Amino acid sequence: MNIIYRLNQDHDRPPQVTYAVLFLYALIAFQIALYLIQNIVFYITFPEQFEPGTVIFDILVFALATWLMFVVARKIEDGKNWARWLLLIGFIFIVTTSLCGIQILLEGDALRGISVLSQVIVTGMAVTLLFQPSSSRWFSSKKRVVSPADLNNDSEVAG
Repeated sequence: MNIIYRLNQDHDRPPQVTYAVLFLYALIAFQIALYLIQNIVFYITFPEQFEPGTVIFDILVFALATWLMFVVARKIEDGKNWARWLLLIGFIFIVTTSLCGIQILLEGDALRGISVLSQVIVTGMAVTLLFQPSSSRWFSSKKRVVSPADLNNDSEVAG
């Protein structure tokens, strides 16, 4: 489904949440492109470093991390408050480990440094937008209160 079309479907969603989700999707696309460029350049420059087992493991780890980021973005888009908090925890982790990224950038590995810095900047922008008062109100309004009648109806359907 078209991402822009899907983002326009919830008319109650504040623009801050929409922009945050778009930032996350853009970050995912940018990270995929940067990952491909980085690995192509590395293995062209150092063909002796190519080991199929290591490369496959690296691809699987990157694919899993990218898929998890996509799932979190989709859940934020759907108004799941836990996904917003998970992104905040991830952002804190990225910031604490980004000192290594700055060191890598200073040591001359520009692509890896750009990758880390883009994660910090874009995720920080998304987190800031997601914790604005209007965004917080929207996430709170998305919580569904389960009544005893709903529980009885669910048990009758399941039974």
